Amino acid sequence: MILEAIYDDSFEDTSHRFRPGKSCHTALRQIQNRFTRCKWFVEGDIKGFFDNIDHNTLIAILRKRVRDEKFLRLIRKFLNTGYMEDNTFHETYSGAVQGGIISPILANIYLDQFDKYMKEYKAGFEKGRKRGNFEKLCQNGR
Repeated sequence: MILEAIYDDSFEDTSHRFRPGKSCHTALRQIQNRFTRCKWFVEGDIKGFFDNIDHNTLIAILRKRVRDEKFLRLIRKFLNTGYMEDNTFHETYSGAVQGGIISPILANIYLDQFDKYMKEYKAGFEKGRKRGNFEKLCQNGR
């Protein structure tokens, strides 16, 4: 709840993953309402995403907005908890437990950097009179 309070307002409005009041259905509705004249979209999946979250990168991202080192240590302990398989304990050096209570918000915080990069990258294609007008038409539903 603390992380959600800190971060939720800063996420992109196009981010629908693991957020209160948002889902794949709200994402589809946003696409339907915003992009009525667009011809194609790019969809992707990050294979093994939860298994490959870099702990140091995530803590560095969190440290930009969270100043409480005890809280950050608690999150690192969650990330380093490890797992049991065939009665054997395995340490974890990367990733977040799928199904873990804070894994979804940590994933959103981690992927928010990607969302912001893609928004900035997309803006580079909106230059010029013709392209800019087309984007406005798509967003206004014309």
